[in-house]
Amino acid sequence: MGFLNRYRGACLVFLRKHTLSLTVSSLISLALIVVLWSYLFHFIPAGHKAVVYKRLGNGTDMSVIFEEGIAFTWPWDKVTVYTTRIQQQTISIDVLTSDRLKSKMTISFQYSVYPYNLPLLHKFIGPDYLKTIIEPIIESSAREAVARYTAADAFTTDIGKLNQTISLDTSNLILKRIAPTGLTEVRLISINDVQVVKFSFPTDVERALEDKAVELAKAEAYTYKLLAETKEAERKQIEATGIRNFQKTVGDWSTENYLRWRGVQATTALASSSNSKIIIFGQGQSGLPLILGGTDTEHSEKKPTSLIRP
Repeated sequence: MGFLNRYRGACLVFLRKHTLSLTVSSLISLALIVVLWSYLFHFIPAGHKAVVYKRLGNGTDMSVIFEEGIAFTWPWDKVTVYTTRIQQQTISIDVLTSDRLKSKMTISFQYSVYPYNLPLLHKFIGPDYLKTIIEPIIESSAREAVARYTAADAFTTDIGKLNQTISLDTSNLILKRIAPTGLTEVRLISINDVQVVKFSFPTDVERALEDKAVELAKAEAYTYKLLAETKEAERKQIEATGIRNFQKTVGDWSTENYLRWRGVQATTALASSSNSKIIIFGQGQSGLPLILGGTDTEHSEKKPTSLIRP
């Protein structure tokens, strides 16, 4: 008991003597914690990862990737957060066709990083990879793709072909240009879904190209019309040849007898109808009957057939 009382008294004496210094030390420590909190603890949002650069070490730590959540580092270490989500970007660039006509192209594309290669991306490119790598490569691919076409071809070509060409060229350029030193086939960035949103020429040039396209379509239509007319002429020629050959054939049989036979056929066909008729017989032995049509039996009174012999 005596020992405890002496220890308590000593503590009270120490506190009385050092109250000010202890208060100042506590306040300084609290201030340091508040100031250094953001350097000690780092919040990694959803869809993001982070890499560490050690100022007192060997620079970018190639073995550490911070996942989502809270991460702790020493205050002298620097943490850089990268988004691993798929991002969308739209850019407008000026391009030249093969015949040196200037036009404007608007391209939309998606891009993302390979999350487990983030230390390499941070070391060799940095967080501003969109401006330093992706946009220049997209612009280069678009200009090379458009330069393969003339103005008329670029205006009328399938946009899907341009999309495929730009996307393929971009993938190849990324693989070639941003491979880390000493490493091949290492992908740091992925670009996909490249779409040409708009492709336009100056107003007067675009109007001239539209007129040219219309005239070209008309010319193609005339080509089909000429082909149809040619086929029709061939058909008529074949028909005329058939009629000529037919006339030669029946000429030997007797044209008069043939005409009489055709007249009998026509008379038989007319006589088989249900309408009332007037039949007039021709003169002579070769005279053919002439049938004059009457009214329809359904809408008029039935009249007897008259036979008139001249």
